[in-house]
Amino acid sequence: MSMENNILEFEKLLKQVEKRIKFDLSAEQAVAVWTSKDNMFCFANHSIMSGNIEDENHFVKTLAENGDKEVKYVVCMWNDSTLDVPSCHLRDLLIELSPVNLEAEIVLKNGEGFQVKSLKMLMP
Repeated sequence: MSMENNILEFEKLLKQVEKRIKFDLSAEQAVAVWTSKDNMFCFANHSIMSGNIEDENHFVKTLAENGDKEVKYVVCMWNDSTLDVPSCHLRDLLIELSPVNLEAEIVLKNGEGFQVKSLKMLMP
C-alpha cells in the first residue's frame, strides 16, 4: 500500500478519535484502530488514569466478536489532543487477540508529519 493511502487512513483514524474526545467529555482518551478487513473501530477510555481497564477489555471483546482481530493501525489520543502510545494493557490484549498485531503500527505525530512504530517495538 502506498504511503499516500496510509496517510489517508491515519487521517481518518485521527478524525474518529478527535470526534470521540469532543463528543464524550468524560473521556480521558480515545483509541481507534484500522483492521486488516479495512474496518475502523473507536472507543473512549474513561478512567484509564486510575487504572480502570474495563473500557479496553470491552473494546477488544468487540473486535473479537466482530471477527476483526488483525489490526493494521492504532491511534491513541488524550483529551488534550496529544497522541500517545496506548496502555501496556491494551497492547497486551491486542497481541493476545492475534499475534499478527505485533506488526500493527501505532500512529504518532512529529514535527515532520506522521511517525509510526510497530507494536512489537513498543513492548517492554
